[in-house]
Amino acid sequence: MDCSVPSHKLMPPRLGGGIAMRDALLARLHEARHAALVVLAASPGYGKTTLLAQWRQQLVGAGARVGWLSLGPELDAPARFCAAIAASVASVASVASVASVASVASVVQGDVSPSSRYDPTEALIAALADVPDELYLMLDGAECLRDTGAWAVLQALIDARLPRLHLALATRCRPALRLGQLGAEGVVVEFDDESLAFTLAEIRACLPPESGQAASVRLLEATRGWPAGVRMLAGARTADDSRAALDAYWTEVVAPGLSAGQARLLRWLAWLDRWTPELAAEITGVPRAVECARSLVGQGIFIGPARAHAGWYTLHPLFADWLRWSMPLGGADRLALHRRAVAAWLRVGSSGEALDHAMRADDAGLVAHVVREAMPAMPALS
Repeated sequence: MDCSVPSHKLMPPRLGGGIAMRDALLARLHEARHAALVVLAASPGYGKTTLLAQWRQQLVGAGARVGWLSLGPELDAPARFCAAIAASVASVASVASVASVASVASVVQGDVSPSSRYDPTEALIAALADVPDELYLMLDGAECLRDTGAWAVLQALIDARLPRLHLALATRCRPALRLGQLGAEGVVVEFDDESLAFTLAEIRACLPPESGQAASVRLLEATRGWPAGVRMLAGARTADDSRAALDAYWTEVVAPGLSAGQARLLRWLAWLDRWTPELAAEITGVPRAVECARSLVGQGIFIGPARAHAGWYTLHPLFADWLRWSMPLGGADRLALHRRAVAAWLRVGSSGEALDHAMRADDAGLVAHVVREAMPAMPALS
């Protein structure tokens, strides 16, 4: 079995001169430098890889040893994953530690005959325990790991509690690790879409100098601080240019990761401002909608918690706009969705959202029905 790792997998991306340093986030990462695990789990375009590379640059400048590993499907197996981690660490470890760490990769690759009881994960942990330096291991693209055995390797590295080992993951999907337990123990620091979003000041820096504060606020509201979206809209000369850039992004980056069932449900969810999996099933009528909606959450496809509504979810507005434009619902389907939404919102006590759907259904009788149902909550009506 060939477990050799191409050299480019062990090198971080080159940071160009036009990339702004994210000082506030880097300060938070500096505070988290002693954590056993740092997780950057966010949708595409939130700058996870760039931020990780910037942090690496700072750590190396401060004298730390930082290994980098760009993950891919070819490493999605326990033995290959262990060998790749060993190769990454060996590329940055001190001379005294290189031999012990590199021996792990040699055994996994079959260069050395292992004993019958040889376990690559245990060997890797033992080798890392012998590294005398403060060691950071940055794993980019962890969403490529689908094998439960590969995730078990990472969990074992964390559970070993090696005091000088610090892991950092960049991933679109929520990692298959015991994050709840790790959070309770205070050994993990997490970043998501919201925490990686551009601030108003960062958005202002992307706009031409003559742009005013109002333009920055409008861009923040339109993108919710999504860095890739900010750059696409800020750099577009016309509305058509921005539409074309966003369409290409959704089509090339996001759509290929959707199953047919997820795409079918999303074209309905795009018409809802917020939803729960159960409400999604009731309003859309899509088969197996509850299971499908739950599968969408935490998969790095621009779905996040609805602000001020615990347990509810919402689509990024630009993603929802693209779904409505690229996968439109027919008139009859849209009317049926709004009618079912009216009943659902009245049942959960949200007369304002029920009224909104009644008006979007362009049904005066339905509007009157909502008003009658909501009268106890509306002291004055005209």
